Amino acid sequence: CMAYLCDVCRQVSELVRKYGISSPYGNRVNPITGQMEFHAGIDIRVPLGVAIRFSNRIPNLFYTDLGGYALELRDSGYTFRFFHLLDRPDDYTIRTGNSGRWTTGPHLHFEVLKDGRHIDPALFLRDRCGDCKGPVLASLPIVLILGIVLYVMLVADSG
Repeated sequence: CMAYLCDVCRQVSELVRKYGISSPYGNRVNPITGQMEFHAGIDIRVPLGVAIRFSNRIPNLFYTDLGGYALELRDSGYTFRFFHLLDRPDDYTIRTGNSGRWTTGPHLHFEVLKDGRHIDPALFLRDRCGDCKGPVLASLPIVLILGIVLYVMLVADSG
């Protein structure tokens, strides 16, 4: 496996399995603005301070007003973005947080781009991570279905 791809697959798959997706990829009602808009990643219901460790050295975090502390990794034509981080305690680890203006509580916002275009991170984890040894999300379709059902219920309830 390349430098980051399998680490991302293993780590993020495990977080989704353990904590679940609180907001899926795609159109949704933004919990901050109340407006319908496109959500370019998945939100994982991770508590504050959960460590995500990589085999290879990672770059320094950058800061965005809305997404807080963030990390971007590139590998094999993919770009992986992690937002709302707490910190980078060493050269190989990030910790989940609640940074940035657009957050309603601790979680990890995770995005995947292929050749510069956003793709559904949940489908990436399901379809691309099978080449990596370690946990992958065989049960992801049910997670997506539950997320869609929850979304539809929230939209129907808010209308």
